[in-house]
Parts: sequence; structure tokens; C-alpha cells
Amino acid sequence: MGVKTQAAWKVFSSNVFDYETQKVVQINSLKIGITYRLIQLGIVLYVAVWVMYYEKGYQAFDEAVSGVTAKLKGVAYTNLTDTNIGATVWDAADYVIPPQQRSAFFVMTNLVMTPGQTLRTCEESHDIAGNDCTSDKDCNSGNIVMLGSGVQTGRCVASTRKANLSVCEIYGWCPTEYDVLPKDFILANAPNFTVMLKNSIEFPRYHIKRRNILGWMDKKFLSNCRYNPNSEKMKYCPIFRLGDIMEYTEAEHKHIWNKGGMVSIHIEWNCDLDYNEEQCLPKYIFRRLDDFDSPVGKGWNFRFSHHYMEGNVHKRNLVKAYGIQFFITVYVCPPTMRNHKVLAANVAIVHRFDTADAYSSAVSKIGIS
Repeated sequence: MGVKTQAAWKVFSSNVFDYETQKVVQINSLKIGITYRLIQLGIVLYVAVWVMYYEKGYQAFDEAVSGVTAKLKGVAYTNLTDTNIGATVWDAADYVIPPQQRSAFFVMTNLVMTPGQTLRTCEESHDIAGNDCTSDKDCNSGNIVMLGSGVQTGRCVASTRKANLSVCEIYGWCPTEYDVLPKDFILANAPNFTVMLKNSIEFPRYHIKRRNILGWMDKKFLSNCRYNPNSEKMKYCPIFRLGDIMEYTEAEHKHIWNKGGMVSIHIEWNCDLDYNEEQCLPKYIFRRLDDFDSPVGKGWNFRFSHHYMEGNVHKRNLVKAYGIQFFITVYVCPPTMRNHKVLAANVAIVHRFDTADAYSSAVSKIGIS
């Protein structure tokens, strides 16, 4: 066998037939032993306390899909001779404007109505700045005042609403609005109106659905229950009295029925799916959002009109609606469930030290003093 052949065989045999293994040495040293065990203990505590208990590293998280609707009920009766409204019965079709909103609803509690308006000439409202006049020269025909009610005709006429005052005549929807709120809010029964909230959530990853109408609730319960946070059963009732909601905001609400305002209804779900999903339950939180102490822009109001024909005359009823705008928000704390792969990995880290000790006992022991 030549030299080259021997060298090639040596390389081949060393790569194919040689077997390498680790040599474990057990060191009998107090200092090293304590240090080793402290490192072991630190890793075990880190995995057990921080990763597993505090951070819940064995759990997987999912984001929920949520939807919510509101249904109002309640009737109010008014018979006000000193307004343009007269004897009227109001139900949800009248005071919920618009009928549906996305995660919100508006309840009208007070209003100023100007019925039977027609397109013609009349005096401008004396509250509109820039419409006072002493002669026709002060009123420009065709001029439109930004906050006015129509187009000026060029005539200066005496005001029928305020003595010793003349205003410009306009062409528009007449008579113009007389924006004076009654002393007390018109829909006096509004605090007794109720709203039923329907909230459904889904965890797509786990194929779990929950809703705030719980499984044990039946028609009899829902027809009589009213939300009460101090009752073990009624704190889950999805039907709320508006007057109670205002009390739960713990904010000043004496004037909100007159001037309107904004209120938040917050539905919070805190779900740990390590446990029975029936323990995934809603919690309701109420807050008033607007600042009534603000010197300007208090409350909440807007205008809308209803057009109709009376004979051949086109008319409309103008309504300035005051009320409470409710905003519904839903927060679902990211639900958790055991992730067995992560759990097994964390357990394996701790188990590895026991395996190393067992292997060490099977090899030769060398003492170092």
C-alpha cells in the first residue's frame, strides 16, 4: 500500500469509524457546587414565577370581533298650551334620532318646534346679529347673512317679537324660529325610558362566541330586570333605565335633560379561557363626556325638519332637538388559553437540569480539592 493510499485510508477511517462523546466531570467543590445550584434555582424561579405565573407565558392570545346594538323603549305624553306642540304622545319612533347609529344612539329630551313654515317673506329673527336696521338702506336686497334664515328683500320692518326694534325682512321659511327653551324639559318621562344593549363578541382562534344576554336569562327575566351594579344577578341585566345611567356617571346631570350632553357606555370583557368560558362576563362602566361648566357650547342639539303638503302649499315643521348622545364602546381584554407547545417547552427547560444530573452520575467522578 502506497503512502498516498495509507494517508487517504487514515482520513477516511477517522471520519467514518471514530465516535466522539462528551466527558462529564463531577467537581467536589463547595463554592462551585453552590454557584451551580444557585444558577439552577435562578433559572427555575425565572421560568416558574416570571414566565409562567406573572407573564403567563404558557398562554396564547386572541383578539375578539365585537358588535353592539341598542333598542329604546318608553312613552311620554305632553300637553303644553304655551308651546307650538300641544297634546302629543311621544314614543321611540319620535325621540330616537336617527333610528339606528353605529355603536351609538341619541335620545331627544327637549325641543323647540316651529310648525307650519312656508316659503314667503317675513321679519328676520331679532337674535340674528347684523339684521337690525333703521331704514331700508340698511338692508341690501339679495344679501344673505351667514347665520340668518333667508335672503334679505331690501325692506326694514318693525319686529313683532321685540319692542322698539326694526329688522330686515327676508324671504325664506317663515315664521322664523323663536329659539326659547321651556323652563322644564318637554319629555319629562325621559329618565324612565329604557335601553336594551345587545353585545356579541367572538374569538375566531378558539371558535368561542359570547354575548351579554347570558344563557340563563329567559323572556320572563328580561321583561322585568333592570341593571343594578349592586345585585349579583341584576348587574348582568342588559336593560338600563336612562335616569339610572345618569346616576351611575357620578357627574352633575341636573341640566343634561334640558340642554343635552354626551355619555359613554363602556362594556368591558375580561376573559381567561383557561377557566370555564361561562366566566367570561361583561362589566358596564358609565361616564359623562361633555363639560357642562364650559362657558360656551354647552349641551348637544341639532335641527331637522319634516316636509309635507297642505293642499297645494308646501310646508315644513322645523325642530331644534336637545338630547343625550350615548356612545357605546366595547373593550375585550385579549383572551387567553393554554398553549401546550409553549408550556411543554418551559417545562423542558427545567427538566433538562435533572437529566444532566442523572447523566453525570453515570460517568467517572474526579475529585478536585
